[in-house]
Amino acid sequence: GPCCTASCTLKFGDKCRSDNGCRDAAHCDGKRAACPASRHKPNRTRCDKELVCFMGECTGSICLAYGLESCQCGPRKDDPRSACELCCRKPGGACVSSFHWNTSPYDVPDMYAKPGTPCNDYNG
Repeated sequence: GPCCTASCTLKFGDKCRSDNGCRDAAHCDGKRAACPASRHKPNRTRCDKELVCFMGECTGSICLAYGLESCQCGPRKDDPRSACELCCRKPGGACVSSFHWNTSPYDVPDMYAKPGTPCNDYNG
């Protein structure tokens, strides 16, 4: 394992896993060859500018940081690009563009969905 030398002795203090923004770095503990578990940062910690941590990975929508759910807006007649704006909603509520969540505690940053992310009701 990552905490064992070429001569099969256990390492102590060597970094065996880097901090990924949502999980702390881990260091060999001198007790086993496997890298010890990393401590997860709290769910909804912001990461990678547009996401939040979920169970130690940077995979959640920024909407979660504001107590909202992620959703997909449809295009506005005057701006077809609006279909790929990042959108959030209150649980059970209407889907609203991040460009319109401008009042505390829902001051979601204005942004578009990341490239490769489904948008426009899975049509864009």
